[in-house]
Amino acid sequence: MHISIQQFMEIGIKKIEKVVESFINDDQMNIGEFVLELGKPLQELQREIIAETIEGIDEVYRKSAYRTSHYVVERARVPNSFTSTCGEIKYKRTYFKSKETGEFIFLADKACGITKNMRKSEDVVIEAIKHVVDTSYRISGEHATHTEDIISKQAVMKEVHSLEIPALIPFVKKKRQVKVLYINADEDHVSLQFNNKKGDLKVGENGYKSNTIEPRLACILRMLRKKAKEVKEID
Repeated sequence: MHISIQQFMEIGIKKIEKVVESFINDDQMNIGEFVLELGKPLQELQREIIAETIEGIDEVYRKSAYRTSHYVVERARVPNSFTSTCGEIKYKRTYFKSKETGEFIFLADKACGITKNMRKSEDVVIEAIKHVVDTSYRISGEHATHTEDIISKQAVMKEVHSLEIPALIPFVKKKRQVKVLYINADEDHVSLQFNNKKGDLKVGENGYKSNTIEPRLACILRMLRKKAKEVKEID
């Protein structure tokens, strides 16, 4: 982290000063553009600190006495990258082999929670899901980071489909008795892409996939006694 901060003091500060100077001298640059341009050197600093931290953890493992007794270095300075909300993080780490099991592993990645084939960090997933509530998968992917990096709509869809949403069971302290309940029950037809996993739909004798379910829908409405009486009189 010290190297990143030192580089920022030498280079990053100059970039910020240049942005400030441009804003003062350029009549066409508005305050919004000024804010966005100021954020770029800071995002660059974030990326450098994150990369330097991961590489620092890797260096600790390489020099560790525990590591030398349990793991051997298989390959050094193996590059990796993933997308974060501050942009793409690029770093290098060491590939180790266990003396006991023969397992190959990136110890720094494991310590940081970076899994195999991980292309985006959790903060990006959170931003994408936050936006997908009100927008499409494509637009959510475009707003998943604070930079120009874009997450594909397929990746956003995969994260949404992997969510496990627990059923909310309301807690009732005291049950109330009412004289009138209005129950509206019906059914609907819903087309499925799959039941539990892709490709598990059965094909019927007619050659068509059985991909339709009929969920039962019910709405229960409790009305005040006076209101219920008025409805009854109208009927």
